Amino acid sequence: MRNLLLSLSFLFFAAPLAACSCAYVDNFCAYLDGYVAWDTTNTKVVVVKATLVERRSPVRGFPLYDFQIDQVLGGTYTDTHVSLLGQDGANCNGPRDRLAIGTQLVLFFHKSDYWSAHGHEDVPNRYPIYDFPGCGEAYLFVTGNQVSGKITPGVTSMSLDELFDELTDCGLSELPPGIAGPVDQGEREFGADLPQYEATVFPNPAVSTVFVELTTTEGKIEKVDLHDLTGRRIHTVLPTEHPNLTSGRSGAVIDVRGLAPGVYFLVVNTDGLRVKKKIVVQR
Repeated sequence: MRNLLLSLSFLFFAAPLAACSCAYVDNFCAYLDGYVAWDTTNTKVVVVKATLVERRSPVRGFPLYDFQIDQVLGGTYTDTHVSLLGQDGANCNGPRDRLAIGTQLVLFFHKSDYWSAHGHEDVPNRYPIYDFPGCGEAYLFVTGNQVSGKITPGVTSMSLDELFDELTDCGLSELPPGIAGPVDQGEREFGADLPQYEATVFPNPAVSTVFVELTTTEGKIEKVDLHDLTGRRIHTVLPTEHPNLTSGRSGAVIDVRGLAPGVYFLVVNTDGLRVKKKIVVQR
């Protein structure tokens, strides 16, 4: 009995100190895509450009990373700051690098209750607290207009504009409509007065030609990018003029005769919005 009590005591005190174990996702794109797929409501995942302003522990063993939100790239977030909970000895949170104050990142997080072995309800804090995803590459470093880190397999650097185009195939375009593009919070309140749109792709499945039609309250199609399932951009199509397209509608025509049968993605680009549509090519 004494040995059993000693064993239980050891488990009780040792459990909070045991580091977690998880399968690490080695690139930002795949990790983000997994989080978006997990969020079946498409309301919880947020992708931001943010600056680390403070590291602190309001409760012993409860590390918080305070970020100033510089720009929302996808999802809905209206606060100016967020606190992300790091590794506390029992969870799977936190960055792999020692982040210096002032470091600017592109990162994502999930707006759900955090979990810690060192308390929950009584943690005083000035900002909302969420978990700092730690089972994969959840952040990229930003220097000027360049982003670096494990973006996709074999890709470690690109511009912010290129990153956004890349991330449309990593789940970003599945986030709330109208909030799937980089919009500075200082320019307009996020989620306010957003244009309404409806994108239609036909025929689908397609054999030779696919028509894309966009109906929106403002703007029009600027270009349509065709991607394969690996995210590789195959080609870009510009919008076409057609007499049957009335005001508020724009269209594009994509020739798919040279493509192998399978699943592809069309990314419809407008002024401030990107819409992703899946198509199937048949033979």
